[in-house]
Amino acid sequence: MGVLLFCLVTGIVIWGEDNRRLEPAFLDRGNAYKEVQIWARQNTAQEALFMVDPCQPYGWRDYSRRSSFGSIDEWYKTGWFYSGDGEAFSEGLIRGQRLGIETKPPSKAEIRPRYGNSHNLFCEQASKNYYLENGEIIKSIASDYDIQYVVLDKMKAAKYGGIPTWPVSFENDHYVVITPPVKQETL
Repeated sequence: MGVLLFCLVTGIVIWGEDNRRLEPAFLDRGNAYKEVQIWARQNTAQEALFMVDPCQPYGWRDYSRRSSFGSIDEWYKTGWFYSGDGEAFSEGLIRGQRLGIETKPPSKAEIRPRYGNSHNLFCEQASKNYYLENGEIIKSIASDYDIQYVVLDKMKAAKYGGIPTWPVSFENDHYVVITPPVKQETL
């Protein structure tokens, strides 16, 4: 019995060592995102509104303590699911549509094998519009929702289009925070 227990514990430890460590590149990106959040908390007004990558599932508020325009997961899942607030869901649909997300189910011909779920399809649609080099779509959203800062992932920007040439508020190796050229409402 003791040998069996020893083998089991040893196996668990070895498996944990091999499978529970994050790759250095993943850790670097995570630390860079945390750095953006800390910058936001230390250098922006508490009521500042940010627009983060719509495919960033969660985590923006953890260190920034700043509000955001939201994400796909918030618009279609957690923003209304737990509260049952139908208005939050309707607003989420509107926000997704502003980024080009079609919520109608795709036909079988439209589904490509690499899409495992609708989240991936929605992210693909939203990213194409979020990372437009001219920034027209996010500029329009920023104007309508009084967004002061836009957070962009440089790697995704290179994949989907680019980064608008707006004033840079903060930048590190992986992310850039830009200020949309829209007139902000005064409270």
